[in-house]
Amino acid sequence: MNDLLDQDCVLNLASFVGSSLFANDVSRTTDRPANTRHEIGGDRGRSVHFRSGTTPGLFAGGGSFIAGGNGSSGGRGGDDGGGVGIVKEVQAGRQMSIPRRKRILMLMSDTGGGHRASAQALKAALDELYPDKVDVQIVDIFAELSGPFYRSIPEQYNFLMKHPTLWRVTYAGGQFWPTRQLAQRTYMLLNFNRLKVAFLSFEPDMIVSVHPLCQGPPLGVLNRLGIRDRVVRLYLLIINSMYHESTVLHDPSTTQLIPSCRFPARIQTFVTVVTDLGGANPTWFHSGVDRCYVPTRHLWDYAKRYKMKDHQLRQYGLPIRRMFWSDAPDSTLLRRRLGLKLNIPVVLVVGGGAGVGSLHKVAVTVARRIEQEEGPYGAQIVVVCGKNEKLREKLLFEEWPIPVKVTGFVSNMSEYMAAANCIITKAGPGTIAESLIRGLPIVLSGYLPGQEYGNVKFVQENGVGNYGKGAREIADLVCSLLGDPDEMAAMSKRAKDLGRPGASYDIAKSVGQLLFEGTQETPLREFEESRTMAYSSANTSYRVTMPMLPV
Repeated sequence: MNDLLDQDCVLNLASFVGSSLFANDVSRTTDRPANTRHEIGGDRGRSVHFRSGTTPGLFAGGGSFIAGGNGSSGGRGGDDGGGVGIVKEVQAGRQMSIPRRKRILMLMSDTGGGHRASAQALKAALDELYPDKVDVQIVDIFAELSGPFYRSIPEQYNFLMKHPTLWRVTYAGGQFWPTRQLAQRTYMLLNFNRLKVAFLSFEPDMIVSVHPLCQGPPLGVLNRLGIRDRVVRLYLLIINSMYHESTVLHDPSTTQLIPSCRFPARIQTFVTVVTDLGGANPTWFHSGVDRCYVPTRHLWDYAKRYKMKDHQLRQYGLPIRRMFWSDAPDSTLLRRRLGLKLNIPVVLVVGGGAGVGSLHKVAVTVARRIEQEEGPYGAQIVVVCGKNEKLREKLLFEEWPIPVKVTGFVSNMSEYMAAANCIITKAGPGTIAESLIRGLPIVLSGYLPGQEYGNVKFVQENGVGNYGKGAREIADLVCSLLGDPDEMAAMSKRAKDLGRPGASYDIAKSVGQLLFEGTQETPLREFEESRTMAYSSANTSYRVTMPMLPV
């Protein structure tokens, strides 16, 4: 028990631990008034008082419960959740089964903006395809579930991104099997209990990884817990429910809720969604996953080098944001809406959400070269600085020889891409995939050594763009495109043919089939087919309901 009482083991989980206490495995009452209270583990003075009539906490948001032996205020929770425990019915009533949504836990980390964007795109597609049937929770495995050193990995990544030489050394170290194993074993040694408590609290039906470092450690934890076993140890589960009540302990020094579950009742499914295009870190590919989604044939072949089987692999494209799922409006209409000139080409210059890269030098050099070769109205430039306010202010005070619009972070990037004729960007997979959907010829201004080099080759080999070493070469490539409209049109067509606007939907459909395959939801009228174990003590009745479990 002490290994579960780490103060940092459930970061940011207080808002939804309460929803993890109850599942479809636990029977409910119907004819009871609102605010009926349930208690879990009340014999030890450390109980959770659950108020029915509230909404779920973890996977639906809302609701409340009180934790602590003295009625002290706890976190936020709710009426629907996971886990198998003994519910002490304060008010007895007619028993029934409440249909339960399938739970999906998405693991990612904010090491670059693409992983969260992909996770959010998949969540949006799943919510749209399976309304009221799935609940998706996106969690940063490092910032929210890991120990002190690992919590700062997103900040460490941002630092390395600004120092490519250091990143090159770090990435190269991860290419060797001994260093990968050492890093993963060290992480497991320091964070096993934290991941264990988090998974037992979430109790997801499926775990989806959209990050290269979210395969080995989570699978190791699930295997150690036996959650991935195909045979559920029903007998141990019932005995555990009878004699080891699932209790939520409240640590008064941290105000965090720490669950003490033992044998989860559901079989976990683990899925990987690769969010790189032309190259990928070997840690993306783990032979223990149920399914791995890759965006390109090159990564399919690369995955097979790491013992992935054909039946595990699917190729649909890269999950992209909702705004790119459908065709964009007419470019003339968009240019008028965005305040751009209607009759001259648009060159879009972006540097990612953080505005990283030598955008100032690139934008100034390209603008001067366009003015020299095409004239003052040969083209116009839109510079998206992201969250880099210093860069935006610097560019706003620049004297431009051609029309230039400078913006900060924008939420309508799809419209800017649809209004543009070509794009200058670093070799991030998400931006490349979105540019292809909008049919934009791509001029790459830089890449991170390692995984993004493969994206450069992907763009060049498919004839949808090129890479410029330095601002002058980038300006030459842009002017070459502007001076050859036929080549620009051909490149735009190849880009559209390569784009996959339906990738998010296709992956979500496949995930849904895997999630619901072979699973028959138990309607209320068929609840009598479930196995029920009940016993009574004093004036309180205890009931644990076990649905028929597949083996």
